[in-house]
Amino acid sequence: MKRPAGLILFTSLLLLLGMKLLLGHSASGGLTGVRALRLVLGVISLSATYALWTRRSNAMRTYWIWVLAWLVGGGVAQYFYQDVPALHIGIWWVSAGSVLCFVGLYLKGALKRTT
Repeated sequence: MKRPAGLILFTSLLLLLGMKLLLGHSASGGLTGVRALRLVLGVISLSATYALWTRRSNAMRTYWIWVLAWLVGGGVAQYFYQDVPALHIGIWWVSAGSVLCFVGLYLKGALKRTT
């Protein structure tokens, strides 16, 4: 079983993130919207981890759903629960989105090399 180091690292980070979201507690954990958002993002993170690790045919589709969920979910959480200005959320979307797009391109190539 040979997998590129980047694929192992990223799936490990996704797994840790998903478990933290599902099991961790936050200061705003009492809000129903935050709890629901954490549950959805945690499940999507674990689903993306499984799809990437097992190199399923829908692995990249699951990854892009994860990226979209994090950008939208993070923006919603920042705007409604943390009162972050829309301009700052836009800047966050551009910076985080560009990094996640480059990671996605790497993962796509890594999955092609290992199949």
